[in-house]
Amino acid sequence: MNPIGVGFLDLNPEGLFHLERMQLRTDFRCLAGSISDQPLTKAHGLLESPAKSSRDIIEDPRIALIWIGPQADSALIRSALDAGKHVLIGLPMNASPSDWQSWIDSGKNSSTAKLFVAALHRWDGQFQTVQQLVQNGDLGQIIDVRRISRQYVPLELGLQPTASRTSADLRFDSLPVRQRELQVQQTKWFEMLDELLQLVPDPVVSVLAQTTGTGRGRESSDRPGRCVSIEFANGCRAWLELNRHSLAPVETGWVLDGTVAGFADGKRYRSGTDYELIDVPVEEVSTDQSAFYNSLAAAIQNADAEDFSVTSESIQRVLLLMESIDRSIQTGQSEVVAI
Repeated sequence: MNPIGVGFLDLNPEGLFHLERMQLRTDFRCLAGSISDQPLTKAHGLLESPAKSSRDIIEDPRIALIWIGPQADSALIRSALDAGKHVLIGLPMNASPSDWQSWIDSGKNSSTAKLFVAALHRWDGQFQTVQQLVQNGDLGQIIDVRRISRQYVPLELGLQPTASRTSADLRFDSLPVRQRELQVQQTKWFEMLDELLQLVPDPVVSVLAQTTGTGRGRESSDRPGRCVSIEFANGCRAWLELNRHSLAPVETGWVLDGTVAGFADGKRYRSGTDYELIDVPVEEVSTDQSAFYNSLAAAIQNADAEDFSVTSESIQRVLLLMESIDRSIQTGQSEVVAI
């Protein structure tokens, strides 16, 4: 088959990540890109013909797939889909459930155009290892899931703006520090919730969430941590905590209790005949992000949505869950949901 022609809109670092890896493959051909703010000179050498505008890319007959950066609005995504282009986005961080539904609802080219989400963490070796244990039944029915992620990332380190705010299309590194920090937190929450719903695919029935104090002085309002308790229809409960300004940093990874065994810190635990706890190291699955591009190419070339594992339904569930968490924080009450 001929390589898939790819165009790029807003080549932020994530877009450059995809551009570099697609350039090394035979099933993609990187054709054009519209770069906002300061041009990334590294990208120019990887593109056949950098475009002047997003409209040039959308109308280019050679291009079948368009990667759209995180600053793109709903209208741009809809325009690309209506033009019959497949669209790849990183994570729909600024989208509401209604936005997402409007993108996947029938359009002028609904039978051919597909919207893909590059949830690359699903192909990470650590997550793949845990997911494999769950899917193989090595832990039995999962009854308890926990993950705590506490970091110490001062606002004055690593999040300072590196570009002037002169562009009409603001890139991530030119946003105000607090807004950038909130985007980082939202991204991490999205990834954590998406992983959770892959490990426990049963319906969610209730959510209870609250913020935690994560700073001192003015920083406390800029760095709200969150604790979330989630109950599933099968009786499983999940406890998630994210705190990016903790003076007691800890990263547990996924900790699971099942009816047959448990998992934590790269080990599978089970009770012995004499009630001792036996732990066996679990061999980690190798990270293989090429699997992401393999499935993406297959879904486009074979016109088979089943070839791509990040489904529209799974993304919609994460967006609905994030919305429920926000409501619970605002009301201080448990949210009864059906997700």
